[in-house]
Amino acid sequence: MNAPLAVGEALAQSLLRRRPPHTLPWRWDASMAMVGLGHLMEASPSLRDRHLGALEDYQSRHLATRSISLSDQCLGAQTSVRLLGWTESTEARFAASRVVRYLRTAPENEHGVLEHLGRHAWVRHFVRPGVWVDSMMMYVATAAQLGHASREPWLTRMSVRHAEAFCLHLQGSSGLFRHAKLSPDHRAPVHWLRGNGWAAVCLAELLALTDAPRLRVAFERQAGALLEAQSESGLWPTVVDAPTSPSETSGTALVAYALALGARRGWLPPQARHSAWRAWRGLCSRLVPSRFGVTISGISAPVIPAPAAVYRWTPQLSGLSYGVGAMMMLAAELGREVSAGEPT
Repeated sequence: MNAPLAVGEALAQSLLRRRPPHTLPWRWDASMAMVGLGHLMEASPSLRDRHLGALEDYQSRHLATRSISLSDQCLGAQTSVRLLGWTESTEARFAASRVVRYLRTAPENEHGVLEHLGRHAWVRHFVRPGVWVDSMMMYVATAAQLGHASREPWLTRMSVRHAEAFCLHLQGSSGLFRHAKLSPDHRAPVHWLRGNGWAAVCLAELLALTDAPRLRVAFERQAGALLEAQSESGLWPTVVDAPTSPSETSGTALVAYALALGARRGWLPPQARHSAWRAWRGLCSRLVPSRFGVTISGISAPVIPAPAAVYRWTPQLSGLSYGVGAMMMLAAELGREVSAGEPT
């Protein structure tokens, strides 16, 4: 059951039984599940044929979204890009074009990035503006993929420039990323695991698409810190540099995916690959049965920037779509190694 593609397919089947794609919202959490499914499909032609309709159904769901008005609504365009690589889809092309329009017109804030929660005035009454690490996955990695697929250089330049701004404001001397830098911000930085997963995936995927020496240095620094922080179980704690904080699965899967990709592309040493496989074995121990099949447990609920104690006490649940999506991404990346006959 620990064969990566087999586990990924079991998770996908369970997810699709529980929530058919045409019922999922065009929102970061559901989009993350579909991104993970797209990675699986890319890793296996048979899975691609089996689930192509699911990815197409999710594009039609985008039509129910009135507008793209914040970064969290950009992630779904990664599924559009992947689908357009396999088939002509009017819905996918339209979804991608709306996200491109948002990226072209959304104003940068004082830190040189897009405001994570968008331009709605009411947001400022509840959350201060600033730089959120989540946005690296939501819109920066998406912009890079859209730029590569559409051959629009401005999107690629934007993705690199904004990724460098996130590194400048959020990456500390240890190499780890803090969750957010708000204006003003007097809190001590919290090195949230899932946030470091978002950052690591973004950096790894940008490096796969474009030459960005500063981002490679940032990725290498972060990877070094993450390798040191991995626990004996193979998982990482939800506050990366607080070993007594609970282990968490969605962030572990994201980090392991980025480490495995970095090792495969030669940016990171072989230790990163071994670390990813250790994480995989630890994650497989968190697989649990559900009435729809099998799913992953130990996924922390969504959290906004807060003191470290909040992350420690955030509830952990099973089957949350973004955690399942992250696990499918890792299954696809490690499945490539198995298919290529490389030792695990």
